[in-house]
This record gives sequence, C-alpha cells and structure tokens, in this order.
Amino acid sequence: MASFRVSDAEIHYEERGSGPTLVLVHGWPVSSLYWRSTAEALAARYRVLAVDLPGFGHSSCVAREGASSYQQAHRLADFIRGVGDGPVFLVGHSMGGMVSARLAAAEPALVRKLVLVTAALEGRTALSPLCMLARWGWARWIATGLLGVDAVRRISAPFFSYAVDVPEEVLAVAGLASPATARLALHALTHDGDRRDLALIGCPTLAIGADRDRIVSPLQPLLASAWIPGARLSVFRDCGHCPNLEYPALFESLLTEFLDSPDATPSPPPGPAAEAAEPAGSPGTAC
Repeated sequence: MASFRVSDAEIHYEERGSGPTLVLVHGWPVSSLYWRSTAEALAARYRVLAVDLPGFGHSSCVAREGASSYQQAHRLADFIRGVGDGPVFLVGHSMGGMVSARLAAAEPALVRKLVLVTAALEGRTALSPLCMLARWGWARWIATGLLGVDAVRRISAPFFSYAVDVPEEVLAVAGLASPATARLALHALTHDGDRRDLALIGCPTLAIGADRDRIVSPLQPLLASAWIPGARLSVFRDCGHCPNLEYPALFESLLTEFLDSPDATPSPPPGPAAEAAEPAGSPGTAC
C-alpha cells in the first residue's frame, strides 16, 4: 500500500510486479481492490499500479466542485508523471474509462496504449435505462456512508450477467467512497463527456464491450471504436458490466495480447466469451 500527493488529494495505490508500467483505474463506486485479481495475474509481466481515484477507496476526498471526469483525469495525469515512469499502459473500467479517455486526449505523451473496459464515455447516452432509473437510489445509499457487504451485493447485482463470486473486500470498499464524491461522480457520468474529445486520442486503443451490460449502454464501445482513430473493438458475449470478473482468464488473454503486440489487431480469446462484433440491442437498450 502506498500513496502519492497531487495538487489537492492524496492518491492511494497498490503496486505489484515489474516491467512496463500498467495503470488500472476502477469504476463507480469501488476502488483499486476491484482490480486485485487482474493485477495479481498481470504482475508477472508488468509493473501494475492500481489506483484509488480521489474520493474513493483510501484516497483522500476532494472539494465539492472537484469530481468531474476532467478534474479526475488531471489528478491521474499528475500521478502518472510522479509515479508512472514514462508513458504507461492505461486501463479504465466504466467511470475509470471515462477518466482514462479524458487523460489520453489531453496528455498524449503520458499514455502508451489505452484500454477502455465497458467505459461510460458520453454523458446521458452512456448509461443504460436500468442504471438511469437506479442511479439516484444508488447515490442515496452511498450517501448514508453505512453500506455493508450485503447491501452493496444487492445493489451490485445488475453489474453481472450471472452469479459471480466477487471478493467481499471489493464490495465492502464501496462503503468507503466519500458520499459527496460518489454523488457528484455519478452526476458527472451523466453530464460529462464529448465524443469530439475521443477524436483527439492518438495512442493505440482497445475498446472492450459486453453484450449483457445493464449499466453502460453496449453502444458505448462502438462509439469509442468509431471516434478514436484506429481503435479496435472486442465484445464479450454473455457477459455483464465486469468482464474481468466474469471471464478473468479470457480478459487477461485479450488484454496482454493487445498490450504486447504493437501491430496486430488482437484476436478474440478462444471460446464463446468474446467476439469482434456489434452487441445486440438498439441504442439505449440494455441487453
């Protein structure tokens, strides 16, 4: 466990392994623990830094006006400059994908390759109808600051396409999120984002989607692949919002193939879990 001070926050992070630096950015409302199993698997190949965004996990809170994806991207850029050791591989899930995309667009020298995992990229069009209906309920529960593992498990059920054994520490840490930051970050997910920013991303990019994502519209990865120059697309089949937890081996195979291969388009992992094809469903419709 370590921390690094940026201008207005102390960023907690976990570091494993050695090699090229890989930064993992969590979604709402969890923390670096979300990536623990992925980080452990990849530590043999990379120096893995899994961060707690300010206001989440063990990182310090931020001012009320400081929770936008652009402000979080600025803090993450300062973190990478201080700890990251050159341009990094950057992987962001959900809200973390939005933050990572903003960073890659604004600070191209810091990002070697970008991976967007079921990322929310463009404001109100990003979240599925189910999530839009539930979002203020979730924010209210987080705002109590009293969530236990069972409560978080219940409200997290829509994140998965089937019962998945999520480690309890991943669920428990959601209760550590700053109530104010959690509310404001969820607001940012529905108001931040401009697809024109995506066109500014110049690094090799892989957009990963899931055809049964009930949190972020399955069309968001298509948006990334259409607007980010040269972006590649892979869609996990029969999978919810968290492909790294539902299909860990396949996710890690896809990720390492993309990161390690400078030229070739990554092929889908073997089996039924991923395909390079458009997810089923119409715009705004949860699969």
